[in-house]
Order: sequence, then C-alpha cells, then structure tokens
Amino acid sequence: DACQPRKESLSQTYAHDVSYIPEMTISARDYDYVAPKSIRSGWVRVTLKNVGTEPHHVQFLRLNDGVTAAQFEEALKQGEGPALAMTQQYGGVGAIAPGMSATAVLNLPAGEYVILCLIPSPSDGTAHHAKGMIKTMTVRAEDGHGNEPSADMTVRLQDFTFEMLDVLPAGPVSIQLTNGGPEAHEFNILKLEDGKT
Repeated sequence: DACQPRKESLSQTYAHDVSYIPEMTISARDYDYVAPKSIRSGWVRVTLKNVGTEPHHVQFLRLNDGVTAAQFEEALKQGEGPALAMTQQYGGVGAIAPGMSATAVLNLPAGEYVILCLIPSPSDGTAHHAKGMIKTMTVRAEDGHGNEPSADMTVRLQDFTFEMLDVLPAGPVSIQLTNGGPEAHEFNILKLEDGKT
C-alpha cells in the first residue's frame, strides 16, 4: 500500500497522485471510530483523522470465511495472537498524534472486516480496542473501481529489516510497501525533534 499523510502527520510516506481512487474518511476518537459501514472492493484511499487526545491508528482485518465479528472479539480477549489468526491483515493508516491526519491507499478484497486500534493508553496500558475502538465493516464486491497508484520507490519489509534507500527526497514522494516476510509488519517514518538523534 502507499501512504499519504498531511503535512503535520507523524508518518511521512505518501502517494501524491491518487485523485482517481475512491476515498473514505475515518475519524478516530477516544475510544471509537466514526466510519462508513461499507465500502466498495478494490483500491481505496483511506484518510484517518485523529480527533482524540491520544495517538491512534486504524488496521483493516478481513475476517476469515466463516468467522464472525463476535467470535473475533471473543478471541481478542484471549490475546492478539489467537484473534489475528482468524483474519487476514490488509494494512491501514499508521499511528498519528492528536489533531493530525494521514492517508493510506489500500487494495481491499470483498469480505467482512473489523477495523481497530491496537495502541495502548499510556495511563493504564489498556489497548484501545478493549475500550471500544473496534468496528465492523463490509467490503462489497464491485469491479472496476480504483486504479493502482504509481510509485516513485519501493520499501521492502522483511523479518526483521527494511530494504530501502538511506536518503529520501523532501516533498511529495510515492512509496510502495511490500512485505517479503511471513509476519505482518507496518512502516512509519517519524521526524526527530531538533537536536535529537
């Protein structure tokens, strides 16, 4: 997937020519999402707006055939491992600070999904999904919607390294992420504060 943050976002990766891709906006609050109940399958530009007071992200998990959202949530009480084994992970928008927004371009096949935030609250260590930040979503099977965006460069995720350039250009750049390892991974670029290494 290719990611596009707003200027103020923590994440710096993005696709700058995606106006032809269907768009969806999700608002992240403490602790729930305001999001559509369904979207079309295929390429979609997902913008996450953090209107809460804590960092949030959104992950798209397609439930395996025959698995219900209730079964997934029950498994999640036992830990992330058993629950994630009931899904296929299709990426999402990485962690962003309060008041920020960021965008990821995803290719979502039809099916039943859950979207959720796995970030824990700093005050008590409880993951946000356990506080209600989990929502079901249907991806409808519809052909011919959205085109794959072009990329200026590729970052390959492995267990447990990044294969990428040491220097990235400033300004707009489209980055395609590919996961070459057996485990799920995510990619965020964080700008260090002045004077920090």
